[in-house]
Amino acid sequence: MPEYRKSILVDEAPIVVATDYSYDLPVDPLSHLVITLNFLNSMAMTKATVANILSCLPKISIVFRGAHIYDLSGADLFVASTILLGRQTHQENVVDTLNAIRSFSLILPFGRKLYDPKECFMATKRGELSLKISTAPSFPNIASARLLVQTVELPGAAPANYLKLYTITRPVVATGEADIDLPRGNILLGNLLFSSVIPTGTVDTCTADRVSLLLSNERKYYTEARWESLKGELVELLPPVDAFAEKFHRENVAPVYTQNADTITEEQDMSDIARYAFMNYGLGPVAGYEIDTKPLSEIKIRVTSTATGLLRVCPIEIVKAA
Repeated sequence: MPEYRKSILVDEAPIVVATDYSYDLPVDPLSHLVITLNFLNSMAMTKATVANILSCLPKISIVFRGAHIYDLSGADLFVASTILLGRQTHQENVVDTLNAIRSFSLILPFGRKLYDPKECFMATKRGELSLKISTAPSFPNIASARLLVQTVELPGAAPANYLKLYTITRPVVATGEADIDLPRGNILLGNLLFSSVIPTGTVDTCTADRVSLLLSNERKYYTEARWESLKGELVELLPPVDAFAEKFHRENVAPVYTQNADTITEEQDMSDIARYAFMNYGLGPVAGYEIDTKPLSEIKIRVTSTATGLLRVCPIEIVKAA
């Protein structure tokens, strides 16, 4: 009879700023990890937002025999797992009370579906597979941070594939056209894009204004696409948009009357994916169009920038299990 096993790897261990942590993972095949940050609000009337929480974990890695299987920031993992699984990450006790007990979980999947014995991480030997987490120099609006990690194993599974996600960071120092080379050898499902500058207010500029995909020097799949179109398609892969907010309104108690003053603004999950877009080759409605990069001579993303800034590309790949 098929079985799964949930175990606690890290049990609410206190974590501090600017520190690297490493944990050996179980040897049985792994479906996914649940990485939870438990903490307290450090200020009254100022809750830690999703952006605050994710900024605490700038680097989350899975390392197998010295090679990275995952290498993402917490923010990138939040968006990537939402795309892969079609589910939002849940916040607990979303209030702005001082010392309110809060928690936020990230799912790190090794397959496109959870609990899939055909696509998960394969069995390993003790010490071969590890989780590494680096914390940020500060934890904004957060106190008493504690880490909880749960593993989900699939004993006896013999997977054919597993997922690999990593980050390519490219500072854009001049506007215009530039190419980003991608590695070859695996099946490519998509590229998550992060653009530090996007159209906002009255300024219509973008670090990733236009993109194209070049396979062996030919434009394929995306001969040219604009940021707004990519973002529109990304939203179609996500669950219905709702608020992460506490759903209450605060009285405006300013001593002087202010016309049309706003109450506290609700935190929308859209704000946390605002700087992300997705080039999709094999997820959801385009499943079956995956790109086998092994026979290609090269693979590039051509980006036209109308603003300088930071660009990140996070390829999502399928790797054949050994």
